[in-house]
Amino acid sequence: MNASLRHRTVASDLADRIRRRRARFRVVPQVFDGVLHGINAYGACVGHRLTQHGASCAVYLSPAGIQDLGTLGGASSTARGINDDGIVVGGSLIAHDDAYHGFIAVEGVMYDLNAFVDPSEGWEVIHALGISGRGDIVAVANDGRDDQVVLLQPRQETEV
Repeated sequence: MNASLRHRTVASDLADRIRRRRARFRVVPQVFDGVLHGINAYGACVGHRLTQHGASCAVYLSPAGIQDLGTLGGASSTARGINDDGIVVGGSLIAHDDAYHGFIAVEGVMYDLNAFVDPSEGWEVIHALGISGRGDIVAVANDGRDDQVVLLQPRQETEV
C-alpha cells in the first residue's frame, strides 16, 4: 500500500472512530519553546519561536531537529502550514518591515508568494495559512481595498 493511501486509510479510520465516540488520543509533550500551527502526515511541524531579540521566527520542526526558516528580510515571520512534500507556507515582514507578505518555503528556502502572482491581477498576498498536497494555498490577500481570504492555485507552465 503506498504512503498516500495508507494515510487516507488511517484518517478514515480515525474519522469513523470519532463518529462512534471510540477515538482516544495519547498526549505527547514536545520539547519546543514556541508555537506550532501545522503538522503533516509524517509528523513534521511548523510554527514560530521567539528570537533573542523578541521577534518571531518561522520554524520547521522534524525528528531531525529544528530549522529556522528566516524571514523575507524583515524582523519576524511565522509558518502556518505544511504539506506532505514538506512545502511550508506562512507570513513574514519584508525588508525595512514595510509590509507583511505571504511566503512559501521549499527545502528551507523562503520565497515571497507575491513573486508568483500576476501583478496585473491587483492582489497582494499578505499571509499564507495552509497548503494542500496539490499545492493549493489558502491565504489572506488584499485587492487594493480589502483583505480577503483567497485560494492560490498552481498554474500549469503553459498558463504562465
